[in-house]
Amino acid sequence: MPIKVETPKTATPKEVAPKAEVVASAGDADGQKVYTKVCQQCHQATGTGIPTLYPPLAKSDWIKKDVDVLARIVLHGLQGPIKVNGQDYNQAMTAQGTNLSDAEIAAALTFVRSSWGNAESEITTDQVKAVREKYKDRAKQWTVAELEGK
Repeated sequence: MPIKVETPKTATPKEVAPKAEVVASAGDADGQKVYTKVCQQCHQATGTGIPTLYPPLAKSDWIKKDVDVLARIVLHGLQGPIKVNGQDYNQAMTAQGTNLSDAEIAAALTFVRSSWGNAESEITTDQVKAVREKYKDRAKQWTVAELEGK
């Protein structure tokens, strides 16, 4: 007599993931994976950055900035001095707009904004897409003065 074996239902990652993981994904993009692959080398696994070289993202005053500002930094990069949490930094950030999709940028920024003591709102793919379109002719990195409208 044959034995009937039932295959158990496998939970999807979103069904078993903690809330922060779900929030940190935009569509099929996983914010933590994007961060690990693209951002972690400079900003570190803990988001603390490298003192005097690369600024922290953990509890960063910049993470609270408008979505437009954050998306512009990731899309086009940043050059020149920046003050983060009262500390000065002056390393250039490479543009990621040609390397990452809008969904990947949204997911990575959402991951950062909900990790390491940050508690900011989700950034959507549509928000990043709108910023990309608005500044589609931009060919150089931003400066803090430009981002602050000075």
